[in-house]
Parts: sequence; C-alpha cells; structure tokens
Amino acid sequence: MTNLEFKKVLNCLGFVVTMCIAVTLSAICVIAFVTGENVSLFHIADIPSIFVLTANILAYCITVTLGFFYCLSKRSPWFMTMQIIFTLLIISAIVVGLFL
Repeated sequence: MTNLEFKKVLNCLGFVVTMCIAVTLSAICVIAFVTGENVSLFHIADIPSIFVLTANILAYCITVTLGFFYCLSKRSPWFMTMQIIFTLLIISAIVVGLFL
C-alpha cells in the first residue's frame, strides 16, 4: 500500500512541478521579449549548452508524464485541461526561447 501512496505523491509532485516550470519558462520568455535581452538558457552556442538543453527537456518530459498520470487518476476534465495547457506552455516557451 505504501508503494501506491508513493506513486500518488510522485505523480502529484509532477503535476505541480509542470505548472511551476510552465509559469517560469513563460515568464522568462515574456521578460526577455519585453526587455530585449537574450534568453541564454536556450541558445545552442556550444556543446555544454546542448547537453544542458537536452537534460532540461528530459526533465520536463518526466515531470509532464508524471503529471499526466496524476490527471488520469483524478478523472477530472479540469485537471487534464490544465495539464495540456501547461504542457503547451512549456513546449512553446522552449521553442520561443530557441529563437530569441
């Protein structure tokens, strides 16, 4: 029974972290666009930055997947809608961040 509770907590944490990542990345892109500065987190300028970007994308995928399973367990269209919106925000922030 503890294993099931641990999975629920981990999935809930993935859902919350997905929301936090989406808000943070969106804020970084908006601030960079308004101020005209470069978003150095996403620019692929050298080999280490490629590894950092790859690691970030893998971490985002893991948290989005865990959050998705949390939304499935809730069986609520609101949770699933929020998960989809925040996932799309993460994807769009990464794409926009690559071109800023």
